[in-house]
Amino acid sequence: MTHTSGLGDYFDTAYNSTYQTVYEDFDDFKEILKDAGTAFEPGSDWSYSNLGYLLLGFIIQNITGDYYQYITDHIFRKADMANSGFWFFDEVLENAATSYYFDDKHKIWRSWVNPPLARGSSSGGGYATVGDLTKFIRALFNSTLLQPSLVHEATTAKPQLNSPHYGYGFFIGENEIRHSGNGTGTNAKLVHNKNGLTTVILSNLSNGVAEIEKYL
Repeated sequence: MTHTSGLGDYFDTAYNSTYQTVYEDFDDFKEILKDAGTAFEPGSDWSYSNLGYLLLGFIIQNITGDYYQYITDHIFRKADMANSGFWFFDEVLENAATSYYFDDKHKIWRSWVNPPLARGSSSGGGYATVGDLTKFIRALFNSTLLQPSLVHEATTAKPQLNSPHYGYGFFIGENEIRHSGNGTGTNAKLVHNKNGLTTVILSNLSNGVAEIEKYL
């Protein structure tokens, strides 16, 4: 896709003074995709694309009629992930952590109040706990979510598609699969080793994962 980073460029122009989420229903995200194009011929190269994941969400939406309900029913509930979901940025969540970042200009720590612009979607912005993400990996590999052949497809690299280090949703290492996410005051990493060990790090500090990994 043309844009492979975040969706902030779109949200910068969408913010209004009502302090309500602008993109609440999945179909609201169509505005973001309407002018998107391809960056290269499919199969000729690889690049991580948030818009690509958003497009995947619309495929699920069009087939099932409700992306959020489908993910809730077929992933969260099946994997017993009771503390995961997609929240509105102006929604009050029980036990939600406050995000912090360091202000280099004033040399102080500040809490990050994220403008309430978009609900979580297939391109990011969902929430979970360490326990729930561990349950997700367990459910993935014990055939609760997918049959073993599909798990293998998702967790192996695709050099034939010029993607030697990425499968379907996971970065592929020699002995592990992993994924990470980050934002201002938010940082996360999930690693599952072939020996069965799963490591989940969730941080409410910008770049907090790297600080925690020093002790692993």
